[in-house]
Amino acid sequence: MSAITREFPNLNISLNLGADMTVGAPHLVTEMPAIEDQSPDLLYIVYVDPTERDTIFGGFLEKWDALEALLGQSFYCLVGTSFEVAQTLIASYNGTKQICDLIEALAEDKLDESTLKSLSNLMDRVRKFGTKRNKIIHGHWEMTVSYETVHGPNGPVFRQTGANWRRVYSAIRATERLNASSQKGDAISEKNIFTLDRFWREMPILDVLKDDLSDFFGQHLAPMLNAERP
Repeated sequence: MSAITREFPNLNISLNLGADMTVGAPHLVTEMPAIEDQSPDLLYIVYVDPTERDTIFGGFLEKWDALEALLGQSFYCLVGTSFEVAQTLIASYNGTKQICDLIEALAEDKLDESTLKSLSNLMDRVRKFGTKRNKIIHGHWEMTVSYETVHGPNGPVFRQTGANWRRVYSAIRATERLNASSQKGDAISEKNIFTLDRFWREMPILDVLKDDLSDFFGQHLAPMLNAERP
């Protein structure tokens, strides 16, 4: 199989074709015409409704926002300043990793060794998932389409056998782009591709992470809110 990417206005389409397939001009349709009505000079592409894609993407962003809010609250509990000052400070840090590093540093003289170890494990999980989050946010949607050859009355035509959405890490920097590409042509490494199935698998992991951080916050950090602040 080979992969060819065609760009339509506001739409990237990745075509998975057999090595011996010669494609005609891509033609975007809402419904596949009957074989006898297809032209061998055209490659018909049935557009996939983006409703599920948009729903799961919105759900992911909502869950991540809730986790980031917990990180902000954790920072506020540990830093010992007013809420306004804490907001200003955390806004000056760029990225989840830096915020996690700062939370751990602030907690060193406020939590016992066992609790600090639990926090460090949590922050490691947040950093790891934050890497996935960054690839998702700095990505673009592609519609990936698979075909097979069938023989119509007007000659061989291609029949679409499957289509779905996936989000692909855009890899903005040149070095990241090199790392994102596998050794085979322009194929993208699986770790930089987020299919809808992968989104559904990642969402429960994010839920558990958010719940674990919420439990830790309630048990160990929220009581610090009662301390006097400037």
